[in-house]
Amino acid sequence: MNNKTEVCAGGLKIRWLACSCFEIELPGGKKIVTDPYLTGSTNKNFSPEEIEGADYILVSHTHYDHVMDLGYLAEKFNAKVLVGMLSAYDLAAYFDLNPKHIHAVTDGQIFAFADCTIQAFFGKHVDLPYTMSTFGKELAEKHGLAGMERVNNNGSLEFVSYLVTTKNNLRILFWGGKIVAEQYTRLQNCRPNLALMQIPGHSQTALAQFINHLGPQIVIPHHHDSLARGGDVDQYLNGLAQAMATNAPFSKLLKPQRGQWYEVKLTVTTV
Repeated sequence: MNNKTEVCAGGLKIRWLACSCFEIELPGGKKIVTDPYLTGSTNKNFSPEEIEGADYILVSHTHYDHVMDLGYLAEKFNAKVLVGMLSAYDLAAYFDLNPKHIHAVTDGQIFAFADCTIQAFFGKHVDLPYTMSTFGKELAEKHGLAGMERVNNNGSLEFVSYLVTTKNNLRILFWGGKIVAEQYTRLQNCRPNLALMQIPGHSQTALAQFINHLGPQIVIPHHHDSLARGGDVDQYLNGLAQAMATNAPFSKLLKPQRGQWYEVKLTVTTV
């Protein structure tokens, strides 16, 4: 056959910016931003002003390195902000947001928006060597974030992952937290096509086994830039790719270039 035939079903676009911050463009053009943290992040060449849109903001937890640009983006784009019920009030109060922005989520809750469906799944933050009386205060003092103590402490108590289903049934899981048995049970029916997986706090083998349970075709890591403070990012990700080859052979790892847009779509072509 001389003539090549190719059919593509419209998908989505995604780029990783810093920490757990992704910008996602849905098939209809609306934008999702996850964990908006650019100011003070490892991405010194990108500012929150360069975010193209934020119709929806998904907050996994409210540690400072997941929310610092939330107020700016929520007001600029009139965003719907999804955040755990426990954390919602203190987060809105810290940024002095109009309550219209806040959609406080509970475990398993489904939001059927015009552009996509979003389901929340509660989890648990990885273990940290702090108590409630020291963690929020230390972060606030270290980073000059007076008044953010309760927001940071809430981030240690409440953690939310999100499953986004587009209008053409592409499923994206934004996941983080601690890998424990209940996460295997809670997320067993998600079956995402694309999984955005938090890196720190997990061995490569444990993460690969969990990825195999979820069953995504493509995996994109996040929060891996924090490894630069105490480890080699490329070494870890190469080890994860090797662990996935053994433990999650039907899933492939994409090591994202910071700020680079990627398109995710279904393509059928002649061979």
